[in-house]
Parts: sequence; structure tokens; C-alpha cells
Amino acid sequence: MTKYFIPKHMKKIKLILLFMSVISFGVYAQTSTIRFDGLYQTAKEGNARHFLRFYADSTVLSATSTGEATDVIKWLSRPYDDKGKYQIKNNNIIFSTTSTYGTVIYNGMIYNENTLILKTKSLINGSESERYFNFIKVEDT
Repeated sequence: MTKYFIPKHMKKIKLILLFMSVISFGVYAQTSTIRFDGLYQTAKEGNARHFLRFYADSTVLSATSTGEATDVIKWLSRPYDDKGKYQIKNNNIIFSTTSTYGTVIYNGMIYNENTLILKTKSLINGSESERYFNFIKVEDT
């Protein structure tokens, strides 16, 4: 049986190529998406929640309501006053929604298809926050 000698620099090159392959796959795997078959909602703040509804054509709707997702989805649909267009790049998402009251800017990350972590800035009253939006699958009736 013949044994081959592999120089140390070749072992390092193989290791670097393997490492680069893993990194490339990791970056590719982090490209995220959002769901269109329900609503994203925050935890209750007082007696209300913030809701987001996304569409495949890059439209996003937002609302604040004391209702449950099963009720909100019935009226949070197009056409709706508080809306905008979203953009996704890798796992980052950015959008603003504008209503007759003004504009709110959202910027953050898609943690996974069921969770968004978004910083918000209201151009209506100047408030800023960071919110977790969790996906709730809800049938659109």
C-alpha cells in the first residue's frame, strides 16, 4: 500500500477551502423570507397589540388593535389606509407605513420565518422602540 505525503501548506489550503464552503453555505442559509398566510403580532402593550400583514407583492399593512388575530385579519386587508412597501435583503427587512396620521419607519431583521425583530420610529410623535413580532397563522375569511 502506497502512502502519499501531503505537504503542510496543502493541508492548510484544504482546510481554508472547507472553511470557505461552510461560510458560503451559512450566508446562503441565512437568506430569509416572511410568511403571507397570517399576521405578525407583538405581545400586548397595555390592552393592545401591533399587527403586520405582508403580501408577496411587497405590500405591508400595519394596525394597532385590542382584538385577536382571528378578528383583525378580517379587516386588515387591501385596500387599507396604513400601508407601505417592504424590502428584504438576506435577513434584513426595512419598510415604512403611512396613514392619514403620518409615517412609521420599521428596520430590523427576520430572525426566522416566525419572528421579526424590528426597530420602529414614529414620524407622527417621535417615539422609538424595538419590538418582537411573532407570526400567527390565521385563515383569511
